[in-house]
Amino acid sequence: PLENRLAAFIFTAATGGVYREKHTEAAEFLGVSYRHLLYVLADFVKKGILKKNKSGYLITDFKTLQELADKVKLNGS
Repeated sequence: PLENRLAAFIFTAATGGVYREKHTEAAEFLGVSYRHLLYVLADFVKKGILKKNKSGYLITDFKTLQELADKVKLNGS
């Protein structure tokens, strides 16, 4: 699912706990629509995993984000 792949991507792309990638580039890299990416990012904010601010998205729940990202690694093996 996109939420797992996006979580892994956020960990890879984040700097200092802040995710700042352009949505269009992230959507293209993940092979999904821009709208689908925004929907999942909004869901992460709603769940308290990320917090949107001026400079990007602050990772507020590393544990949950890591658990989501780890599912990609387990399924990819």
